[in-house]
Amino acid sequence: MSLLYLITVIIIPVTLIPLGLVLWRHPPRINGLYGYRTRRSMSSPEMWREAQPFAGRMLALAGMTGLALAALVHLSMGSGAAAILVAISLQTLALLGIVPLTERHLSRWDSGVEDKAKD
Repeated sequence: MSLLYLITVIIIPVTLIPLGLVLWRHPPRINGLYGYRTRRSMSSPEMWREAQPFAGRMLALAGMTGLALAALVHLSMGSGAAAILVAISLQTLALLGIVPLTERHLSRWDSGVEDKAKD
């Protein structure tokens, strides 16, 4: 069961970390296929450029958090089916947390840009 645990629980965060680093360090140009694509992030080129590195950092952080959660679950519950379910559920919550964090960042960033434009 340990091999199944490793494959199912470790593959998610191990994939997220390099994807986040690429998005952070080499943000894509605005496109319709990949990147952090929400209505707000695609509303302007400036917003897109702000969203990609931030979402990339959050994605890499979610991956690192997922690895830590996998280790904690494994130490506390072992590597059975229940542990796999708990670990993947926690990793999914960490991954989904990227959206509200990035949207909040963009909202604050946009407010700051508007405030500077008024001055």
